[in-house]
Amino acid sequence: MFDFFRAVPEAVVCDNLKAAVTKARRYAPDINPSYQELAEHYGIGIFPARSRKPRDKSIAEGGVPFLVG
Repeated sequence: MFDFFRAVPEAVVCDNLKAAVTKARRYAPDINPSYQELAEHYGIGIFPARSRKPRDKSIAEGGVPFLVG
């Protein structure tokens, strides 16, 4: 995606999924090593959304059903 848009964001807020976060902690979650290498390569920050906090997810995520359907 970064190559396609030829740009990278300063930070990525991901869901608290197992593929990205190996241990969910409130202040210092453990990030999957491969995901961390990706972040270091592109110089971005990874910030997992807190579990059970739907407000942490993007507002744009709510518009996806309208685009797909």
